Amino acid sequence: MKLFGAGVLGTLTLLSLGYWWLGAEGPAPEAPAKAVGIRTEAEKPLNCGYEMGRELAFRFESEARARDGEGRMAPGRDVFSGILSLRVVLHDGLQATMEAGLSEVELDQPLTKAEEKVSEDLNTGFRLEASAKDCRLLGFELPETWSAPARRLVAGMLRSHEFVLGSGPSWEVEQVDAVGSHRARYIRRGPTLERRKLHYTMTGLDVFGLELQLAEAAARARFGPEGLEEVRGREVLNIVMRQQLQVVLELSMAWQRDDGRFVAPRLGSALASVDPFATENSEAYGLPEAPSELEQARLRFEASMGFLEGMTVRQARTLAGLLAAHPELIPVLVERILAAGLSDKQRASAFWSLELAATPQARKALQGLLLAPDPNDRIRAAIAYSGAGKATVEVGRRLLEVHAQDAAPEVAAAGLMALGSLGSEGSPELKAFVQKSLQTALDGAETGYETMSALDAIGNSADPAFLPEVTERLLDPSEHVRIRSAHALRGMGPEAIDALRDAMESEAKEEPAIAMVRALAEIGAPDATSVTWAERQLEHPLKSVRAELIEWLGASSLPEAKGVLARHFHREPSGQLKQQIGRFLPASALVR
Repeated sequence: MKLFGAGVLGTLTLLSLGYWWLGAEGPAPEAPAKAVGIRTEAEKPLNCGYEMGRELAFRFESEARARDGEGRMAPGRDVFSGILSLRVVLHDGLQATMEAGLSEVELDQPLTKAEEKVSEDLNTGFRLEASAKDCRLLGFELPETWSAPARRLVAGMLRSHEFVLGSGPSWEVEQVDAVGSHRARYIRRGPTLERRKLHYTMTGLDVFGLELQLAEAAARARFGPEGLEEVRGREVLNIVMRQQLQVVLELSMAWQRDDGRFVAPRLGSALASVDPFATENSEAYGLPEAPSELEQARLRFEASMGFLEGMTVRQARTLAGLLAAHPELIPVLVERILAAGLSDKQRASAFWSLELAATPQARKALQGLLLAPDPNDRIRAAIAYSGAGKATVEVGRRLLEVHAQDAAPEVAAAGLMALGSLGSEGSPELKAFVQKSLQTALDGAETGYETMSALDAIGNSADPAFLPEVTERLLDPSEHVRIRSAHALRGMGPEAIDALRDAMESEAKEEPAIAMVRALAEIGAPDATSVTWAERQLEHPLKSVRAELIEWLGASSLPEAKGVLARHFHREPSGQLKQQIGRFLPASALVR
């Protein structure tokens, strides 16, 4: 399991300030739906409606409000609304290409930083590609004249309304939106799909004490004979820094099919293949071919420097291809990093490209940057170094040195976490080295921060050999250590279920209890034994904990789980949680 892409680091400041559509721009791993199309004996398959020549239009509106950690509402709200028109111009049975355009755009951004506000005219045409089978968005060609904030705004709006079709009554997929990569669970009820975001995959930001908590993340889409007809959703995101709630974001969105409002897209501007939230897997194929002539490569290299602020996967891979083919360019890039003339986002993109290059020269440069003056650069270097090329014991030793010798605690923690990520890959010798190093770090931890850093690294390794040690710390006096212990167990599989259930029995605090239930949910839907256990836990006094248990039970296809929810419906004092149960059961099941 890789720690996290260097490109993600550029979003840290944006997330901590709570600007919801300025999210991650680094690569996000792609996982396909379990199957394309939906078909059951009782229901007709849903379809995307992307037939050749079809013209579609949607009225859309997205709104964001923000509250601080003490509940004070920020003045104003960010609103983005208008008409999205789509015309299908290519269709090969698997993929559809659409000309798209916005009209009647209204945009108000009082919550957004001045430098990130969108000022240009968005009533311009662009193209997008989507799967004709499962409706997943595959890529964008946006106007070259648009700024990076404009691209993020439009692409983020489209991503947030993406519903991915799968098979059976329920399925899970990996998706990406304006906040980042996340796992989503779908439940089909006739022509309606309900989508619930389970968690954002932001592993590694714990180094900075940053956590993004999904308090509410539900959306519903209705499909008709000609595809998507309506989407409505609401999300509440808690942004926590160093275990302190900083910002609460309240987001709402709505799409309504209205083909009578179609306006033919104006493709007057030059388009570029730019997707701020790209989902392609950069490890699945080689780097783009670079010019053989050094001077031509230098010209392309300088052009790439202009994209560092908002670099996409494709652009990062292009720059990496230049670095791999012409090692002479690597010292030039390193010099610019050390000159301190680049912004945080530009620096993140530079490290990302060095990681993707993965040549001996790139790894040597990253090893040198482990001693960079800027602590954030040393963190980026550790992360990139762990993912640049083949994982070896030598790489592990160098990361262990970072953990042992760097005076900045957050850099030392990043070195250990990067080392932990090596434990899930490589040779048996490397895995043994990582295991011994992490055990030493855990045993030698003298502070709560050091213990949590070791637990985070163990979680990255996903090594079940640590199950006894992590289980023991589920009962630690520190609430924060218990939370990190639950997080660390998420990747250890079914063997961790008993430990989490046992710890939950005596857990009195809200956040550790939620972390334990979420860890159980990430391991998988409850089996019959866990269903029986969860029914007892539904007597928990905290509403938020009961909500997590209901969500976990709702993911199960077992009749026993449905029976538990039906029985609990009549005991549940919260009207909101009654509505939550109603999402998983038909009305007939709730009548006594």
